[in-house]
Order: sequence, then C-alpha cells, then structure tokens
Amino acid sequence: MIIKITGSKDANDFFQSDEFYSNLGNETEYTIKVEGAADFDWLNCEELIDILYAGKKVHLDFSSLDVEDFGFLYDWFESLDIDPYTEVNLEFSFPKTAKNLPAFDAFYGINFLSVHIPEDCEAYFIKDDVLYSRRENSFVLEFCPNSKKGTLVVIDGCKHISDWIFCGSQIENLVLPDSMTSFGEHSFMDCDELKSIKFSAKRCSFGDVAFNGCPKLKQIELPVDTKLGDAVFNNCDSLEKITYAGTKAQWEEIYPGNCFWGMKEFSVHCSDGVWKESV
Repeated sequence: MIIKITGSKDANDFFQSDEFYSNLGNETEYTIKVEGAADFDWLNCEELIDILYAGKKVHLDFSSLDVEDFGFLYDWFESLDIDPYTEVNLEFSFPKTAKNLPAFDAFYGINFLSVHIPEDCEAYFIKDDVLYSRRENSFVLEFCPNSKKGTLVVIDGCKHISDWIFCGSQIENLVLPDSMTSFGEHSFMDCDELKSIKFSAKRCSFGDVAFNGCPKLKQIELPVDTKLGDAVFNNCDSLEKITYAGTKAQWEEIYPGNCFWGMKEFSVHCSDGVWKESV
C-alpha cells in the first residue's frame, strides 16, 4: 500500500479512514511517501505505530523533501519504546539534501532496518549496504543493517565506528583500514557470529563494552597506541589470544583490569614475551 503524505491532517485522516482499516489485515508493506509535511506529528499516529508492532514493513520515504535535519526521527523511535530484537521492519529513504540523519543507536537491535540515500548526497553515502558520513578528510561508519552477514571490509579513510552500530549483527569477519582510530561504545556488542578482526592501524581507542559478548571471537591484534574502555571484551568466551605490538610493560600501563571478565585464561603476546592473567 502506498500512502502519500502532504501534511499532518492528511496523514491522520488516512490512518483513521475506512480504506486503511479495510486493508489492514491484507497488507504486508506500507510505503509512506512524504511530499510536503510541514511537521511530522503524524509519525505518532497510533495506527502507524500498531502496524510497526505487528511486523508489517513500513517504508518512510522522505526522498522528495528539501529537508536537511532528520534528527527528530531519533526521539520518535525512542518514544515508541520497542524492545530490542522485536520483529520490526522499517525502511528509510532520505533526500540528497540530508545533512543530519538520526544517530542510529536508537534503532539498535531491531531485526530489519534499511537506509537509502541518493548518490549525489554531499553529507552521506552508502557502500556495500553500509552508511558512512563525510567528515573533514575522513569518514564515519554510521549504520550497517543487522541482516548483513559474512565479511565486512570497512572502506579506506574511515576513522570511527559509531555507538551501537553493529550490536547484535551477523557479521563474521571484520577487515579494518589503517585509518581506523576508534570504536564507539557497544559498537559490536552481542555479535554472536564475529570470529575475526583484521586490524592494522597504528593507534586505536575502544569505547566501553565495544566487543562485549562476542562468543566466537578467538583472537585480536592491537597496536601499541591502544586505549581500552571498560568491559571491552567481557563475556568473549572463546577469546584466547591477544597480540599486542608493544611491550609487556606498555600493556600493563594500558590494561584497565576489567575488560576481559567472564573468560577463563587468555594470553597477551607482546613484543618482548607473553603476558598472562586468569580472570
């Protein structure tokens, strides 16, 4: 079903119409083409929220609008209070004018989420289904669909992965560029299939709980200039080996002491020998 929205009254009238209710049981997909809404109060229509909770596919198509700021979608989705990993199927299409998309950590854990952006958008672009924002002389990875599987190769020039972006994803292997310098908080939490991380940067900062709960992750290599947040690798049951480019003394300086909780015995292979601790 395709629904065209030009204003809040138009939207509310449709969602309360006989046409909407007569097709409610038959439709599995709703494309809502927003063509001129002055405000977006209609997003709070009870009927729209009901079809999201019912697992119907909802495509919010803003692509024809001349709008820069879509940050309001963050507060809107948070207000729905949808539990993580609920069967929600939500799709966004944004215009080339978009300069501020919602931080997608609000949407973490929903089973189906996809984002589309035109190729001529100056602030954002999509590569291999992954959304990046353009920053001065660098890129930031902003969103990856939970449905993505297998190996993800992050593009050259990307420096940061935002908070919660891969939380609960099915990614198995992660290949990172030399440009990568930081991981956001919870960025890869509960990635049940993540097995390996190929990491070649010279320095990197890991946000709190960045790789917490990755049961198949067995080993990781870290550069000398590493900063570890709290609980970074907690509950990574299979993690056995960390290769650290610095010395044992340098490892002692950066090791916070609380980022490998829940594992048995692991080793850190430093440039001057093996450092061990039972946790």
